[in-house]
This record gives sequence, structure tokens and C-alpha cells, in this order.
Amino acid sequence: MDPTIVTAVATLTGLLLACELPGPSWAWALLLVGLLLVTRGRGLLRLIPAAVVAGVLCGRSVPRGPSLHGPVTLVGVRVGAGGRVADVSVDRVRRPGGDWEASAGRVRVRFPERAPPPGSPVVVSGSAGPVRAGLPGAPDPVRAGRLGGVRTEVRASAVRRLDGDAAAPIDDALDRTGLLRALLFGDTSRCARSALTVLRNTGTTHLLSVSGFHVGVAAAAVVGLARLVLRLVGLVRPQGVPAGAAVLVGVISAWGYVAVAGWPLPAQRAAGALTLAALGRALGRRTEPLPALCLVGLFLAVIDPSAPASASFQLSFSAMLGLILVVPRLTRYVPPDLPWPLPWLIAGLAATLGATLATLPASAWWFQSLPPLAPLANLVATPALGLVGVPCAALAAWAPWPLDQLGGTVGSVVCAVTLRILAFLAVRPLAPAVGPIGALVMLLALLVGLRRPWLGTVVGVGCLVPARFAPAVPRVTFLDVGQGDAALVELPDGQRILVDGGPSETQVAAWLRRSGVRHLDLVVSSHAERDHEGGLPEVLRSVSVDELWATEPSEALRDAADDRGVPIVVTGPTWLSPDPTDDGSANERSIVVALGGVLFTGDIDEDAELRVARRTDPLPVLKVPHHGSRTSSSAALLDAVHPRLAVVSVGRDNPYHHPADDVLGRLADDGVMVVRTDVDGTVVVEVAPDELRVRTRGRDVVLER
Repeated sequence: MDPTIVTAVATLTGLLLACELPGPSWAWALLLVGLLLVTRGRGLLRLIPAAVVAGVLCGRSVPRGPSLHGPVTLVGVRVGAGGRVADVSVDRVRRPGGDWEASAGRVRVRFPERAPPPGSPVVVSGSAGPVRAGLPGAPDPVRAGRLGGVRTEVRASAVRRLDGDAAAPIDDALDRTGLLRALLFGDTSRCARSALTVLRNTGTTHLLSVSGFHVGVAAAAVVGLARLVLRLVGLVRPQGVPAGAAVLVGVISAWGYVAVAGWPLPAQRAAGALTLAALGRALGRRTEPLPALCLVGLFLAVIDPSAPASASFQLSFSAMLGLILVVPRLTRYVPPDLPWPLPWLIAGLAATLGATLATLPASAWWFQSLPPLAPLANLVATPALGLVGVPCAALAAWAPWPLDQLGGTVGSVVCAVTLRILAFLAVRPLAPAVGPIGALVMLLALLVGLRRPWLGTVVGVGCLVPARFAPAVPRVTFLDVGQGDAALVELPDGQRILVDGGPSETQVAAWLRRSGVRHLDLVVSSHAERDHEGGLPEVLRSVSVDELWATEPSEALRDAADDRGVPIVVTGPTWLSPDPTDDGSANERSIVVALGGVLFTGDIDEDAELRVARRTDPLPVLKVPHHGSRTSSSAALLDAVHPRLAVVSVGRDNPYHHPADDVLGRLADDGVMVVRTDVDGTVVVEVAPDELRVRTRGRDVVLER
């Protein structure tokens, strides 16, 4: 194997493991020196340990960001990749009532809207705390943060750019679809939601991400123009034109475009590869694509160690691997003498299939989306939006009048026509879903499939059908969905019941798919508020459901149930609350039911608790009502239920100050163990006849019943 590939992969492995390995940096430095002395001249394989240790040292060199908590204001520069969640390299920090303090390192910021472009100086005010973990099996933001030295996450309430908001360089009157600005700069803020949906369902949203295609088009155009100019200059001064000047201009223009577009990772990857190719040409050497890709990836990872943990990095580099490794194997049997346009069509289909196969592990982990008609859609969208739309957008942004008007008009028409054609190919995407181990096995299956396609196919398909077996005793998983409720009840007879779906539209559905849950016997919507019902419509669309319990379902939930033919039950004999005659608030009319040894209480307050207390039997686990509001968890309810364990589903630093100290005090006085999703993360409880087993992030406790 090429030594460049082996060394780059080994160094990248060490960099990714740096935050997990113990020991001081000086000890690792001594180890590296020792390995280099021992392995000098001993061959490639002996250098792998040294490369891994070098990667560990690179990861250890990242400065650690500040550890902040509570209200805070910080000044810094937006860096790295991201959408609404991105990093800020901090210069100064101020707490309420205090002075500005110098700081260093990165802080993760959840922006109210799309984050400013990288390099933008910003002032951010908001609430700070530890980086919040995701649901089990999802990409882990805590570990990704450690790679970049991030220890704090700020939920921003106010953001101000010190350099002012950049004015849109394309006239909105010309860019009627909003796609021209997106094609040129990757900014989709002005695109219609319907247009983005069509692109997403046809697998063509990658064209709105400034990537290698865009950089290649820009560099090729500039190189062609530069060569024309240099030829004209050469007519006047034959000895005054240096060799390779046009290529140098193209490289500079590529990096200039990357800077203007906000330094997106795919564009950096393309510009880096172009730079290596130009350097190889200048040295008279042929640049091999795979070693060049590994070098560029390592370079970007050394600059930003958190980059390899981002979806942008993983999708961009895996797509290039597909083009380099898979496409030649798909096209090797194509006859060379086919009439046009068959070679072009086959090449386009092979490129899309190769990139799709290679990005499937990452996309199945991150997004669970696979548009089935993407190869056909890309045959339409790539030449239309790429070869025509991008140059027209460039004219509309930077050309003088009247070329800017011409570019904007033609580009807008092309975008509108392309969207109409793609609408016929827009079908609901498939939802392949894996966890991190499944994604890694799928990647290995792809590499194995290059030599043994049948074996790679069997292993890859097997990863997409995860099995989740029925537990021996009732098992209840309380998901950390922030300020909201969502819990999965699994019974020994195979029944699965979902109680509430949290505030996010997709989070719970994605977790169910990753966990291998394809069928739910029952879905319970305790009441029609977003923090409980927000994710249920997507759940009904994602998995098969036999029945829905909901007293007053929202329009979105009712529409989803009607579309999937799920019957809605508005009152049930096993419900402890509400009564059909109740006319209180939505919270008071929450469905209260006992399932799997747990009393699920929705958001009921003290008045409804009195009615529940008269009807319930003692139960080992109480889902604390209303996220621990001070008006809930009354003494009457606790005396009636007499729980051993209380679970508080609550968001970190929530504005309601849940759970209340009074509630925690009453539970403590009764000797009830309390676990909280804002502190403990996702909570798994196994309810055996004589004991409770409670598993959280960092705890595994057994309680006698």
C-alpha cells in the first residue's frame, strides 16, 4: 500500500484518539522520539506506531476552551463547520456584573438561526453549560467537542456580527428562487422550503454545498481566461510569460472562492487537492488521487481536529473515495465505442452510484436518508444547476451591467425549470439507519465489496436491519430530549409502546430507527403540546403503528395518523386520567396511565393528581409530573404511588427552573431515588419482580423493590 495513505490514516487515527488516551503530553513526546529512533530505516509498518503517536500529540496540542456556566457574553471569531450549531474561538468573556476576561480556545454555540460564515467576528450572549449529549447511537457532540477542546455550549439568545451583516451580492429580484445565492455561496436562507424539499427528496442538495464541483468549475474558468490573457501577453513579450502561471492563477482563485464562500470543508478539500496537483505538475510528478485525498484530509484535521467528527467532512471525503475507488469498477465493462450520449449518461449514473454507496455509512448514521431516484435526478440537476447555474450565479454576483442582469435572468429561469423537472422525481426517501458501530461495519463492507461484491453486499445490507430483541423483564427508556417527554416501553411479550415524542420533529423517530424499532403496538400522546407531541407525526410516518391514544391530537398528528391509517383512541378504560367530563387546561387533561411498572403522568398538576391518587395502585417508578413543576408531585400522589424511583424528564437550564426544589425535597423525604435527564442523560430502567436496575450515563444502580 502507498506509504502516504498508511501514514496519513495512522496519524489521523492517533489524532481522533487523543482525547481518550491517558498520560501527559511530554510522555507521548518522549514515546515518539523513542519510536523514531527504534524504527529508523525499518520499513513502513514499523512507522505506523510513530505516526499514531504523532497524531496523539497533534490532538493534545489543541487549546482547551473555557468552562462556563450560566448567563455569559463572549467575543470571538466563528470557526469550523456547522449550520445552526458552530464553534466560536473566544477572545474575551464576561459574566453578569463582571469585567471582561481574556480567554482562549473554543466554545460551541447554538445560534438562533444559521451561524455566521467562518471568520466572522461575533458577540454572543446566552446561557452556558456543558456540551449536551445526543441520544444513544447518534453522533456524539460531547466527544466531537473534546476533539476541538470544546468544554462549553452556549445557547445564544442574541448574536451580533462586529463586521456587519454581509449584503447579498445577488439582486433578489433576479434570484427569484433563492437558488442562485445558494449555488454560489451555500447560503440556503433565502430558498423556499418547497424548493429545498424537492432537492432533498431527489438527492441533489449537495449542489447547494460549495464543494469540489463548484471549485473545479471556478478554477477551470479562471485558468482558461488566464491562459487566453497570457497568450495575448506572449504575443508582445514572448519571454515574459512564466510556465505554469495560468495554473497558479487557478489555484489562487480556487482558494479565493473558498474564502468568499465561508471556508466550507468540501471546498477546502477540493482546493487542497488542486494545490497538490499543481505542485506535482510543477515538480514534474503525477499526483495520485487517493494519496492526495489522504494528505488533504490529514491537513484539514490537523488545522481543525474536530473536523473529522462533522458530517460535512465525512460525507465529502467518503464521496471522493467513492469516485476514486468505486466508479472505475462500475465503468470497466462499458464498451468504449458507444454512441453519444450513452457514455455521458453511464458516467453520470456511475458517479452518482459510487458517491451514494460510499456516503451511505455516514448518511445512514447522520441523516437516515437515501433518495431512491438520486441517480436519475442528478443527471438532470448536475449539468443544469452546476454547469449553467453556478456560472450564471457568478455573473449575477460579480459581473458588471448588463452581464449581471443576463446571468441572473438566465440562471433564475434554469433553476425554476430544473425544480419543475425534479418535482416529478421527488419521492419520499428511504431511511437506512445505523449507529456508529454499524456505520463502521458498513464502511468495511464497502471496502471488502471492492474485491468481493457479494460479501460486501451481504454485510452492508445486514447492518441496515438491526435487531432489537424483547427484554426478559419490562424495560423503559426515558430519552433525553431536552425540555420535553419521550419514553419507550418494551415488554417481555414483544409489545412496544411509545409515550410522547419530545419537542424535536425528527429526533425520536431517528432514535427508533437506529435502535431497530420498526413497529410500535401503541403510541400515547399525553397531551397536545409541542414538548410532548412534536416528534410524534414523524414517528407515525417512520414506523408502523397499530394504535394512537390522544384526547385532542394536533392537526399535524391527526393528518399523520390519517395518512398511515392509524386509529385514534380518545378515551380508554385503563386510563387513570382524564375523565371524559374534564374541562381543565391541556396539562390537566393529560393522559395518565401505568405501563411496564411506570406511572406516566404527562403534565398534570395537583388537582388532577388527587384524582389519580384515588385510582392508582403502588408502582415502583414514577415519571414525575410536569417536569418537576412546583405545582405537581403532591404528597397525596407520592403516598398513593409509593415509588422507589422517580424520573424527571427535563431540559438543561430551562426557563421554568424545573425541577422545583420543593418537589426534589418531597421526593428526598420519602426516600425516593431521583434521576434527571438534564443531568444523567437517557435513563434505562429494567423493572424486575424484586428489583429495579437503573442505567444512566456513568451509573448502573440496582434498587430493591
